[in-house]
Amino acid sequence: MNQKNNQRFQETDRQIVETVFSLLEERPLQKITVREVCEAIGINRSSFYLHYPDIYAVMEQESVRHKEALQQRFIEGAKIIDGFDPIAFLQVTLVYIREEKRFYRLFFRDMNMKELENGLGLVFSDLVEPVMRQIGLDDMRAAYHMTFFSYGVIAVIRLWVDLGCRETPEELADIIRKSSAQLPDHVQKIFDQKKKT
Repeated sequence: MNQKNNQRFQETDRQIVETVFSLLEERPLQKITVREVCEAIGINRSSFYLHYPDIYAVMEQESVRHKEALQQRFIEGAKIIDGFDPIAFLQVTLVYIREEKRFYRLFFRDMNMKELENGLGLVFSDLVEPVMRQIGLDDMRAAYHMTFFSYGVIAVIRLWVDLGCRETPEELADIIRKSSAQLPDHVQKIFDQKKKT
């Protein structure tokens, strides 16, 4: 019998994730033990290890799950959005992050910038790299712009989540668009053209 499709296996997995999230509300990931997760949900360590090799793998797997769900939203959004619209795709990202703000609050708090770049940064590269190609930037210059944009947007989103997502995704996307005014004129023109259409 395939354990991963077994309802009991899935329920235990959900309990492990929920327990780790609850403990993350109190302290950092490196201070959480497999033993305390097992005790909290009433399973033995071998049951935990059927699901995850360690505590860190819980967050890693959840990160992958959220990244894949967000990429699916992009695919669905691309069917609705006519052409490439970075602001519309940014709004899709922000709507998803607001829906999953508990995960992202914990994710932003517990992950270092490199891990964030590997998660959300890769999603943003899907949005920005086509713009860089469209305007003809060489690879090195595009890499600098991509780094600047990704880290800036991640920092703004992190602050937004920390503050409880008070602005709507549309308002925050507009704040990010306006903050990009210091980007080279040709990049700003692409954002402005998409805003008008």
